[in-house]
Amino acid sequence: MKLVHRLHANADAPWPRWVWTSVVTDQCRHPSKFQGHRRLGLLPLYRSLSLCIPGDGRRTSFWWDNWLGGSPLGCQFSALLSHALDKEVSLRHVLAVGLRATLVPRLNNAGEQQLAHLSVLLADCSLTEAPDRWELRRCAKANGQLDAAALYRLCTWGGVSAPFHNFVWTNWAPSKVQFFAWLLVQARVQSRSALVKKNILWTEDGFCPCCAHPSEDANHLFFGCPLVKRFWAAIGCTLPALPVVNDLPHYCHLVQMPPATASTFLLLCLWNIWKHRNGVVFRGLPPASVSFSEAVRMMLFFGALGCPRSMPRTSTSGCSVCTRVLHDVPPVLLSPPSLLVNNTTSWVFSYK
Repeated sequence: MKLVHRLHANADAPWPRWVWTSVVTDQCRHPSKFQGHRRLGLLPLYRSLSLCIPGDGRRTSFWWDNWLGGSPLGCQFSALLSHALDKEVSLRHVLAVGLRATLVPRLNNAGEQQLAHLSVLLADCSLTEAPDRWELRRCAKANGQLDAAALYRLCTWGGVSAPFHNFVWTNWAPSKVQFFAWLLVQARVQSRSALVKKNILWTEDGFCPCCAHPSEDANHLFFGCPLVKRFWAAIGCTLPALPVVNDLPHYCHLVQMPPATASTFLLLCLWNIWKHRNGVVFRGLPPASVSFSEAVRMMLFFGALGCPRSMPRTSTSGCSVCTRVLHDVPPVLLSPPSLLVNNTTSWVFSYK
């Protein structure tokens, strides 16, 4: 990409001048004669980053370079482009012979309308004897050179920053729990209500397996089911009147855990609710609060055993919450949760 920028930004240098001499005529540019960067398809990307300032118009592509502002004419007037005799025609040639001479004899209605519109825009265009030049509109350094790091960030950016990104991915939960949370905050878990919408289940089969509620959607599954409500109350989490899974990132402060570990703890609680539900559906287990004992044990070990080395240690708040629910859990359920100890002696929860 730096070579492409060098080719366009400094056309008077020896190498760019040699390249342009071999690929440009007064009539058109010949992209097939460009070397590696053209074959790699980098020129469309460069055109999206740059603004062409026409001089003599010999190097400017009439349809594909952004020389009139906004976007390339090939994108603005796609119907007219489909009637072009040569889609690589230069700006100099179009202004010299006229736009109509570069098109096929007969145009459809859309082409005629776009031709009239574009002819008005070209009426005030004029060329000079100076060479064409390009300026970067984005990903440029202060000296006008291409900023490769900024270009890489632009190419790898998804285009939209998810507001729940930090809640889902910036924690110490296992990767499969994080992926589950990514689906959950978008209400895309495979609840029975979702399966009914996909015509996988009949409407009458969309009930909650734990409380027989007629519709098991994500909000009911994790907040509305009476069994789940008792679970949240038992661990001291006071939820809003109408909690929804889309607002999960705002519920971290509701769990009685230190801020550094609150999101991790909340995700693991949700994961255990999901496991409990799947146990009822697929293994025929009876709905019972003791099925959430893994979450209770997890809370105990959050406070008693400490956290990964990179995570701040929790205070006794985790244990204080546990004391209110441990009396309801049989002693056999108070065994340590399944933990893996790696070579760095950090604790990692492993839920099967």
